[in-house]
Amino acid sequence: MRGYIALSRVTAADNMLVARTFNPLLFRLGPQPFPSLLFKALHGHMDDMPEIAFIQLCKKTEAEYKAKPLLKDILWKCASCQKQLPWTDYFTGNKEKDWSVEFEDQICRPGALRECRKCKPRQDNGNQQTHSCALCKQDLPRDAYSGSMWLNRNRTTQQGRCKKCCEPKCIQCGDVAEDLNPQQFPSTVKDRDAWICLKCRQSCFLCERFLPKAAYAEQMWKNRINAGQNAWCNDCCKPKCTQCGDIAQDLNPQQFPSTVEQRDTWLCFKCRQCCFLCERHLPKAAYSKDMWNNRNKSSQNTWCNDCCRPKCIREECKTCKVCRKEDCARRKKCTAPIEALHPKQFPSSTQQRDQWLCFHCRYIVCQQCKKDMPRAQQRRCGKTGTKSLWTCADCLNLEESRVVKAKYT
Repeated sequence: MRGYIALSRVTAADNMLVARTFNPLLFRLGPQPFPSLLFKALHGHMDDMPEIAFIQLCKKTEAEYKAKPLLKDILWKCASCQKQLPWTDYFTGNKEKDWSVEFEDQICRPGALRECRKCKPRQDNGNQQTHSCALCKQDLPRDAYSGSMWLNRNRTTQQGRCKKCCEPKCIQCGDVAEDLNPQQFPSTVKDRDAWICLKCRQSCFLCERFLPKAAYAEQMWKNRINAGQNAWCNDCCKPKCTQCGDIAQDLNPQQFPSTVEQRDTWLCFKCRQCCFLCERHLPKAAYSKDMWNNRNKSSQNTWCNDCCRPKCIREECKTCKVCRKEDCARRKKCTAPIEALHPKQFPSSTQQRDQWLCFHCRYIVCQQCKKDMPRAQQRRCGKTGTKSLWTCADCLNLEESRVVKAKYT
């Protein structure tokens, strides 16, 4: 009851000093026997109970009230193995140290983060001061740490690591790593036991991973020190096709993937085609069905969707964004594929493709400055049905000024 009053009345924690931690059994006692019996009687659950049964229930309740649970009989959950274990699995009970103090250090203070001796081995170092390594989780003496690690072991911003974890031994050359940056430390015990020093591994130019010699081609590993040569691992210079599963071989450095995302979505040259206009190697999804089927014919050039039916650059254009047809009325619900224009209507260059206007917008937009035709003029042209390329008055005046200037100069 005192613990409940303290927790319900406290308003701030910065001006209060708690001398000891709460008893862990304070809120694990379960329902109180006699108040629970009283509530059952008040609710009428025992109105039909015989007198003899009621007397036995009262004796049982009194026995439960007198039975007090002890700390030595309670099972505690380990945070690593998730098992309910007695206190003997957390510490041995040294005679030189008080049992209650050791119980508070090993079970109460860690709380839900407590770990048993199997999950977190503890060495018996007598009265010597120890500290738990942040990586291997072992309680080690001061000699197992460097001077700076031991000095800053209790800081929250720095993780105290033993010498074995911050100075791992290379499994290839046998050298011990020294003066490593904290970002270069092994992240797991498995990485520490399989450590390869920086002399025996190389950073890949694309994925930026430090990999051993086996992850590189023989020529790449030999030329890794050359200033003009970038080292690419086998996964980056020999990517695997996501469609047919073939591994690329003998690629030119200019054909290497430029990003990790492009490497992970790599398509081999059998599964993609070079566009006739933009000269990009694109997958099957970037071509129309007819273009892809006729890509191997010598009499037909293969144009990608962006080149054989370019997007209109006018922001107010109402052309369908899916099939790119001017007469499509489904708009957002459209699922039709892109069909190529007539070959005579194809753009002649990538610059013309990038400035493309659909067959509706090109008659209401200035051919030079790309400014929209006035709405009243658009309505008049729509009524008359005239379709001719239009140039605004400002561009006509500018062109006339150029002609006059060229004539008299």
